Amino acid sequence: MKWPVKKLGDLTAVLSGFAFDSQFFNNKVGFKLIRIRDVMRGFSETFYNGQFETRYVVKEGDFLIGMDGEFNIAKWGKEPALLNQRVCKITIVNKQLDANYLFHFLPKQLKLIEDATPFVTVKHLSVKKINDIKIPLPPLAEQKRIAELLDTADRILKQRESTIIKLDQLASTTFDEMYDALDIDSTKSLGETIELQRGASPRPISDWMTEEEDGINWIKIADATASDKYIYKCKERIKKEAVAMTRHVKHGDFLLSNSMSFGRPYILKTDGCIHDGWLLLRDSKNIFEQDFLYAALSCKAIKEQFKKLATGAVVKNLNINAVSKVKIKIPEKKIQKLFSEKMLKLEANKAFQVRQLSIFKTLISSLQHKSFAVN
Repeated sequence: MKWPVKKLGDLTAVLSGFAFDSQFFNNKVGFKLIRIRDVMRGFSETFYNGQFETRYVVKEGDFLIGMDGEFNIAKWGKEPALLNQRVCKITIVNKQLDANYLFHFLPKQLKLIEDATPFVTVKHLSVKKINDIKIPLPPLAEQKRIAELLDTADRILKQRESTIIKLDQLASTTFDEMYDALDIDSTKSLGETIELQRGASPRPISDWMTEEEDGINWIKIADATASDKYIYKCKERIKKEAVAMTRHVKHGDFLLSNSMSFGRPYILKTDGCIHDGWLLLRDSKNIFEQDFLYAALSCKAIKEQFKKLATGAVVKNLNINAVSKVKIKIPEKKIQKLFSEKMLKLEANKAFQVRQLSIFKTLISSLQHKSFAVN
């Protein structure tokens, strides 16, 4: 059904944050101050100990939009706070518009503006852009029905996401307990058991990139995420001639991030080459069950060793010498296999939940599209 379409500027009022003087910022005294980093988390740790107009006071449940970088919308938390620059508050001024309907409608519209906004350093959202957004306006009862339906979908989505987090925690706790119970006499250093090599980059790397099909996979940190166990593919390739200037890796090898989020292991499901942000761990002596080694490198006991051995005053790094000193317990292969089987069962459960979550997100996206289509 076709609904009338209105501009947000006819239904809402947008208040841009004030440029409060930073000399009055502190972490103890005054009124809480909302900075752009506080929008999504719903609380602030910054205080403002100066004068202010009451119209800039944000209350619980007010809708805030970040206007730089990512254009996110969120409801403010319980504690009143001041609206700082680079953040705006959007308030409904027309009773024909339901608040929850607006809250579900805006994220996609803001994302469309964000994607279409050119930038040199940081993208900026203007009040005019917000006011020009067009919104379909069904009867109030229909708006409430749509919003309630999407509220229910959001609750289910959060429950599924929470289940996945809990499964991750269960897997970690389960392995940590089993690993801690192993005989300490089975301990050796990674340098004694694993082949360790650092990645390398041909320079300048831009001269060696290619889009040709016969190019070699160029595996970057960006090709892996914090929730992944495997790296299946990568986005970029380098010329065959560059292989001699880098580090070639194979399907089944382990990669370990050595900077920033250092000590994060991944198992390769492809061949390619790696830059110096990676360390290669190759079980050439066939000492480990693959899934046991992955879980061990991810466990609390070894993470703590990585943390202690990492160097750098600002950015922590792991080098080959440090990783070679890490102690790892190595039970018999049959024990490793028992560990692996238990972990794989937990991983299979998580994988099922992740698939279901993906399907559910697709359904929600379809529902939102149908609910908010502008005819």
